[in-house]
Amino acid sequence: MLLAGNSQAIAVVRVVAVDGDGQVHFVVLPGPVSKNRHLLDSADPN
Repeated sequence: MLLAGNSQAIAVVRVVAVDGDGQVHFVVLPGPVSKNRHLLDSADPN
């Protein structure tokens, strides 16, 4: 899980794959960041 976005919008996303060339595939989690922020703290980096 990570926080992604720009100056207009942010969201918590779940990374589902990273290609050999570095392209990242992700799914935006529904709801506001405030609802999903707890997932950022508990995400396992392994």
